[in-house]
Amino acid sequence: MNKKNIYLFYAIALFQGMVFYAPVATLYRQSRGIGIFQITLIESISLALCLALEIPWGFVADKIGYKKTILICNLLYFASKIVFWKANGFAMFLVERLMLSVVMSGLSGCDSAFLYISAGKDDAPRVFGIYSAMGTAGLLTASAVFSLFLRDDYALSGLLTVFSYGVSLVLTLFSTEVENNVENPKSFYEQIKELLTVLKSGRQFLLFFNCSSTARRMQPNHYHILKSASICARRNKAGVDGLYLHSCHGRGTFCRAVAQAG
Repeated sequence: MNKKNIYLFYAIALFQGMVFYAPVATLYRQSRGIGIFQITLIESISLALCLALEIPWGFVADKIGYKKTILICNLLYFASKIVFWKANGFAMFLVERLMLSVVMSGLSGCDSAFLYISAGKDDAPRVFGIYSAMGTAGLLTASAVFSLFLRDDYALSGLLTVFSYGVSLVLTLFSTEVENNVENPKSFYEQIKELLTVLKSGRQFLLFFNCSSTARRMQPNHYHILKSASICARRNKAGVDGLYLHSCHGRGTFCRAVAQAG
């Protein structure tokens, strides 16, 4: 067990849960000049890009390592919060959401694989539970701070979110890489072909949606708190091989092998 990585990721989940504008995310955007239709359009484009980048990011993560992937994503995460804080109008909010799509597809499964290898098979369930709880604690803390102290100060809520994500980026720097021994790695095109075959057959995997409308209301328009299930072909040192279902429950991303490919 790599306790250093585990405790760092607990802290990262806590600070990334601290989205201080979460209670008024839609109102924040409307106050900066975009309407409900534009928000919906941005979300649609963002989700499409996020899904499209799932497999490419999985391929990149296997090549460069989990820590580098997470570090790149958290750097973009931090930058996206700066863009959001300064955004004023459709174009800037679209840029922020496109950046977030790159981040979400990059972190999807990568952070959970990193944490799983750091914790080990026996301790992984407990570690994932705490990891998810820390993200929820961060969200609740940020919501309480906004309600009690920030109130209508949308700009300050955006700035505080920038600070919290800056801290999470710094914490990522102190993590140590984990071994990711991939035996007989498949090419990008082979992964695409395999995924399409499985999706077409519809019998080799079971897709679970643990997303609820209640969680969606907790953080409108933010699928770093809530994201619908996504599929990515990835292998890891733990010996779990095949297609993985990554579904969000709260902030934590859980990687579950729901079927064996082939």
